[in-house]
Amino acid sequence: MLTKTDNTLVEIMLEFVRSAVFEREPVIPNNEIIDWDKMMDMALEHGLLGWVYDGIFSLSENGQIPRQQFISWGLSAQEQTSQYFRQQEFLDNMIKVCDNNDMKLLLLKGISLSEYYPKPSSRLSCDIDIYLFGDYEKGNRLLLDGDVNLAEKHYVYNKGGIQVENHIWLIDMGTPLQRKVEDYLESTLNSCVRTEDGYYVLPSKSLVVYLLMHLLAHLNNPQNDPIKIKSIIDFGMVLKTINADIMDEIKSIIFKFDLSRSYMLFVELAEWALSFDLSRYKFFEFESKDIQSALQLILDENLRHPTYIQSPKYKEMFKRWSHYKQIRWRYKYLPTMERKRVLFFMNDYLHDLVKSLLGMSPKDSIGSKFKTGRSRI
Repeated sequence: MLTKTDNTLVEIMLEFVRSAVFEREPVIPNNEIIDWDKMMDMALEHGLLGWVYDGIFSLSENGQIPRQQFISWGLSAQEQTSQYFRQQEFLDNMIKVCDNNDMKLLLLKGISLSEYYPKPSSRLSCDIDIYLFGDYEKGNRLLLDGDVNLAEKHYVYNKGGIQVENHIWLIDMGTPLQRKVEDYLESTLNSCVRTEDGYYVLPSKSLVVYLLMHLLAHLNNPQNDPIKIKSIIDFGMVLKTINADIMDEIKSIIFKFDLSRSYMLFVELAEWALSFDLSRYKFFEFESKDIQSALQLILDENLRHPTYIQSPKYKEMFKRWSHYKQIRWRYKYLPTMERKRVLFFMNDYLHDLVKSLLGMSPKDSIGSKFKTGRSRI
């Protein structure tokens, strides 16, 4: 569980972020004792280091941050800035190749979202996500020298510290809802806008839906791919630029795909992270207890990465069940296959219980325990 001290540290960290993205001085009590090393760990984990560094810069002048820690923050922020410009250079080269080969490059997330901030290089971008309007194989050959690996919905290029994800589809295609949303997003591609830098971006209404589906994918997999505060802030920064007429269209789309509860959860979380009034983007009143559960899942390391008791085995199974009960609130925000997801969990739970009773490793197949030795024909 998060302690009161942890919550205070998170709030101070977010105050630095807000001061950076809204270009104002941070408001930090002079007598507040700050664990700078722990804050750096949290900022790195949630992709906030560049913004936090920008926020604490003014504190270095009046001695509120120790010199050694400030230097450490500065070196890490400098490396992030350098990576941003390396990515920008690689992107510029891809755009030139596209222009010379009758191709269009749509930029997803990453560098395109950095333009919503006063200092783009302060937003962490781990990779370059691109969509080539169906020319992904041509892109692998011309943009990425064919040096790619297939990973679910995209090809991955990783060389010289630059990672590019060349998307076959815009989002995951594992559920009926995801396929419907993919069809919708593809239907809006003709409305994509070419920026001054030469890449295309999704229209605003499509971008909100795209980012929402991205956040839901993380909510669905909190252990292996947890939600980052950076992604929540991105969602809020995009929303606050949406005009009222576009907002009506977005509302219609959100309700059409039964995403209203999911959407409202992330609007509330964005309002918390930015401390910015987003009430005009809300559709209805929201259950505050689920916001607290979501924050616990986002911020509590033990909840995201539980350590199960390994011996005896029956205690491990009870521990897993207890963990499931703590995060089961998520299912009402995952709009499709809710019951099926619960059944999948129960199936895995019972499967592992049988394995533990048989003295087997979780990686073993139950069928292998009862093999007769006969070869298959």
